[in-house]
Amino acid sequence: MSFASLPFLYYFLPVVLAVYFLVPSKGRNGVLLAASLVFYGWVEGLFLLLLTACAVNSGVCGWLIQRMRGRPAAKRILILSLGVSLGLLFVFRYLGFFWEEFRAATGLPVPLVKLVCPVGIGFYTLQGAAYVLGVWRGTVSPRKGGLSVALYLMGFPWVLAGPMMPYASLAAQLDRRTCTLTKGAEGLRRLVVGLGKKCILAQTLWGLCQSFQEGQERTLAFCWLYALALVLALYFDFSGYTDMALGVGKLLGFDLAENFRWPLAARTLTDFWRRWHITLGWWFRDHLYRPLVRAAGGKRTGCLLLVWLLVGLWHGAGWNFLLWGLLFGLLLAAERLGLGGWLNRFPPLGHLFVLAVLGFGAVLLTGEDLGQSLALWGGLLGQGEPGGMGTAGWYALRSYGPTLLLAALGATPWPSRWMARLRRGTWTGKVVAVAEPLVLAALLVISTGYLVDGGVQPFWY
Repeated sequence: MSFASLPFLYYFLPVVLAVYFLVPSKGRNGVLLAASLVFYGWVEGLFLLLLTACAVNSGVCGWLIQRMRGRPAAKRILILSLGVSLGLLFVFRYLGFFWEEFRAATGLPVPLVKLVCPVGIGFYTLQGAAYVLGVWRGTVSPRKGGLSVALYLMGFPWVLAGPMMPYASLAAQLDRRTCTLTKGAEGLRRLVVGLGKKCILAQTLWGLCQSFQEGQERTLAFCWLYALALVLALYFDFSGYTDMALGVGKLLGFDLAENFRWPLAARTLTDFWRRWHITLGWWFRDHLYRPLVRAAGGKRTGCLLLVWLLVGLWHGAGWNFLLWGLLFGLLLAAERLGLGGWLNRFPPLGHLFVLAVLGFGAVLLTGEDLGQSLALWGGLLGQGEPGGMGTAGWYALRSYGPTLLLAALGATPWPSRWMARLRRGTWTGKVVAVAEPLVLAALLVISTGYLVDGGVQPFWY
């Protein structure tokens, strides 16, 4: 079960909301925690035990660190807690990759049992680590009773793919939150818009990408059409998930952190990463980059490259992910050294630069392995077949062109600005008030049709 599924939308969420609003406000955290256990258990089954173990590790160790503050034991507990959380992440996501590379280098004949990577482990382990680090630094005060902490670490609106938030930013809402009709209506709107992003735009763009992958033509223009579709598909896939998460949160009374602020409108990569996956950027900046810079005596460039290698590795276990991190680390360092100022002086070139780099990066992120990704890089650099778009490329452009144009427009702030102007108008505001519910209802029906058809793939992240 995921957000973009019939069981979640038409069974799980309505039942949870009904029970949630029937119980007294003091019992709502208990309802949410129980719902979160059911939700993750439905998704992962036995791996619910792993999520629970990670939450217990962070919650108990945070409480012990607070109790033993100022003693040597507090630091040992911190190291133990981080070792457990990050160790589980390493074992389930990276051990197989590094072991196979070690076998290939040494010739050892000993294979390793391949482990299934639990959904969301890259998110909830980092959130748990952020919690104990916050307690250690004194920015988080563990409460009496662990229900709020458990919900912070396991809440179903954010457990699978964020947004990741500091405990301090959510603590007051975990204790008490306000549910209003206005907030509920906004949550429902956000939920349906996110569903439409995923089921209609992202899914159609993934179809274009699949047609490219299954075909044989690799002309320069078709390769770039593929790369553009990848970038837009990743954006609408993940921002659609975030919209749904924030919508569900608002229905339950939470105001969760925004994760996207029109990233494809950026004119530098530095600006892009301030707008894309904002909460992951918070985690790596506060818990890794800044401590490394302090430890290295202010040597920022080397720390930046190391952090971006780790960001790449966080996205997946493979050489293509490491190269992806190195690519962005080097270019972000170049922007610090002067490239960023030059790009800001020439905005159109800056936008093209960002989109081109994102195209190369998307090929790395979604490639099966480094060899396939580098072969596609060759196509983007003009080393593929001669000619223009090619027969398959023109067919794909005719089939998917309207969706590409709609997605490209939707990835800019313009539609939001136009809608805000219409809302402010005397007559146009009334038209919007009548038309918006009808449009959202149509969007829900169309998205449901995609789900019934069974053609919607899981969220990429």
